[in-house]
Amino acid sequence: MKISKYQNRILAMVTFFVFFFGLITVIYSDSYQNTLEEQRKKLYGSWNIASYHTSDDEIQTLEKNATIDKVGKVEVLGDILDREGDNIGAIGSADNSFFSLGNIKTLSGHMPRNANEIAIEASYLTRLGYSYELGQNIHLNILFYDKEGNEQIGVYQFVLTGVIKNYSSYWKTQNNELPSFFITKRKSIGTYKNGTITKHIFISLKEKYKEEADALQVLCQRGEFVKNDYVYGEYSGGRLFILERNMLQFFILGIGCITIFLLLYIDLKNQTENLLIMRILGATKAQIFQIYIKKKKEVMLFPGIAGIFFGVALPSVLVTIINKYGNYRLYLRLSWINILGLIVLFTLVILFVFFISIIRLLKLPLRGKLQQQTEYKIVKRRRKLNKKNLFKILNIFQRKEKILSVMLVTVLSAFMLLTVYQTWEAYRSYRFSSINYPDDYTFGRLMGHIGSEDTMTEEQLSLIKGVYGVGKVESVAISSNIKLMFSGKTDDIYLKKVKEGMRDDFTQKQQLDNYIYGPLVGVSDNLTGSYLKQVEHSSKKKLKNNEVILYIPDYIKTEKEMLQVDLDLDSSTQKNGENIQERMIKEGDTVTINTKEGEKILNIVGVIHCFKDEMPASLNPMVTYGVLCNESTYRSICGKYSPCYVTVGVQKGTIPYQTDIELSKVNTSLYFENNRVEREEQLNNLILKVIMTFVLTVIGLLFLLLIRLGIGLSIEKQKIRRYQTLYQLGMEKIIIWKYFLKNNFTESFFGVLLGNIALAFYRYVTERKNLTEFADYSIQNSLSFYMEICKRCVAFTHWEFLILVVIILILLNFFIAAACDYQKVYGKIK
Repeated sequence: MKISKYQNRILAMVTFFVFFFGLITVIYSDSYQNTLEEQRKKLYGSWNIASYHTSDDEIQTLEKNATIDKVGKVEVLGDILDREGDNIGAIGSADNSFFSLGNIKTLSGHMPRNANEIAIEASYLTRLGYSYELGQNIHLNILFYDKEGNEQIGVYQFVLTGVIKNYSSYWKTQNNELPSFFITKRKSIGTYKNGTITKHIFISLKEKYKEEADALQVLCQRGEFVKNDYVYGEYSGGRLFILERNMLQFFILGIGCITIFLLLYIDLKNQTENLLIMRILGATKAQIFQIYIKKKKEVMLFPGIAGIFFGVALPSVLVTIINKYGNYRLYLRLSWINILGLIVLFTLVILFVFFISIIRLLKLPLRGKLQQQTEYKIVKRRRKLNKKNLFKILNIFQRKEKILSVMLVTVLSAFMLLTVYQTWEAYRSYRFSSINYPDDYTFGRLMGHIGSEDTMTEEQLSLIKGVYGVGKVESVAISSNIKLMFSGKTDDIYLKKVKEGMRDDFTQKQQLDNYIYGPLVGVSDNLTGSYLKQVEHSSKKKLKNNEVILYIPDYIKTEKEMLQVDLDLDSSTQKNGENIQERMIKEGDTVTINTKEGEKILNIVGVIHCFKDEMPASLNPMVTYGVLCNESTYRSICGKYSPCYVTVGVQKGTIPYQTDIELSKVNTSLYFENNRVEREEQLNNLILKVIMTFVLTVIGLLFLLLIRLGIGLSIEKQKIRRYQTLYQLGMEKIIIWKYFLKNNFTESFFGVLLGNIALAFYRYVTERKNLTEFADYSIQNSLSFYMEICKRCVAFTHWEFLILVVIILILLNFFIAAACDYQKVYGKIK
């Protein structure tokens, strides 16, 4: 039997890539999930549940439970006091299981082994004024209880044997205290009264029970039950990883099987005469089956085995190289159950497709003369033969190939659009967070509150500035509403519409007389330049004393009679809403404020009507008629400078996690938020998504190339003779190639457009979820609900990026097809 070597090479490549990329997706998705889990476990501990302030009886009950895999125990023995007598941390002991479950490591040295040894969290050494030098003597003031339960303070000396990586500020404790100073159990600190030692227990559950952790709450009646949501955030999200992986595997397997089916279909069509000759020479159908299957097995078996080998080996090698030479840590997971399951599934599906393809042998009439074989019946239609419709007549012979080509481009485009768009959304989310919340840490929230009750003292602000690793510190203070008297004219219509359109909580703060009221906003000196940049045509870099910037935003009234600034607007609101602007108050005017010492005249050096894109959103929400000044001016008017919002940056070259711990220990009434850790997690997720998108894109383009080459085989022999005849009759090759180019562009265009249906469905599901999660949204009727979803899909889709991706996909498919057809026209037609 004569076999096409060219076609067999393509079949071998397809078989190799199906197994290779299939295993790549399994190992990559498992490793992706494993990396995220390990990152969170290193930071938040790998325990699933904890019982704080528990008892010995409860510990014994939990240890015997069949669902538990490992138990870590902690004893809090006392509190460490600083020189002023304030409690700064707890001292205690723990078993090895606790350190293992918590992923608690020493930066240097080891955990205590003898009675006089101690290991301390790095940040607490710094707070006490000690260096990281091992072997030094550590003197601690320890608060404990005697037999009668009275407080006792003792001074104890230890030898530092280990510096522990900070952990206690990250864990979910529900305000329960964890030890930051570890000693051995053999060390006696005073004489204890029974029950004065605080005991905590941390539990890791067996894999199959991890999602049922809440059921163990009934066993923690004496202690405070806490579930480690930081770890369970990844377990609950595991289904999303599995869904994405299954979709990707379905895509690879589906495209691969279609390609194999197409190649075998074409091969059988081209082998019809050879098979007939074998039949005439006496070969039975069973023998023909055996010979054909044997030949194809030789072609597909070794590439399949090679694809399995390299699909497993290559990720292992790449992860090893990245971990050794890169700055990013990956955790490889080889789940042999998933790997073997994929191999078995892919093998069975490919075998099924293989036998479905060659079942065509039963339909071929393998007997008689060659001239008596069934030919394709073409419906005869009278057409005038001319150059214009000549190719249309030839299209009749290629309808199946055209439909198949459009279908393949549609499937390929759908998955590529989904993955690329999801990666773009991840990038947009990271970029939005980086631009609008660029600071590493924040205290409080700047939400446009007037006279916020939660503020920070200047002493606390100085303490923050003195924390290890702290770089730039910016602060904002907002006063209550004060009367503003302007030297120039003001727009009464603007003021009236603002009062009518704002919410009640804003209106109630405004007085009902003819004066204008607004808050005084005092910002740190290093922040005034950022606001001055928002003033048009301003060359000033800093605000001097008695100089102010006025914030009078441009509003747009929505259909619901609400006023919104440009940051809150979508395109439809901007087009249809009523513009409300104040342009009478200008630079050079003055504003007079009454103080205890008399009237204070301030010079207006700029007016902000709209914040520019580069301004962080965290600094945008200011109140209308807000008077922005520097610290000194604010202090002279209000008497003191008490910021309600503080942003903190980290110095380069310092240890960030140490700064995390020390800042979290600063006691203020403002909410502390660590943006640095969240931003790092977003960046890690974005990197992994980019890698996954790149892998999928390479897979898609390789399959597209192979499929195009496979379809090209269908015009060999009798079909290529049609175009060869045209060439021999005088038609130039360039004209034939242009015909192919026109068909390719049409197939690419409609295939990619049809692929957008999958993206449209994804956007619909996303916006439906976002809409229904609004707490104040209620579904009035189905029609308005669906219309609202459609409006959101149109308004919040990134059309510029989507159009760019669609154009790139069309052109990529077109150029690949054009290159393949160029080889057909100039290589086959002679």
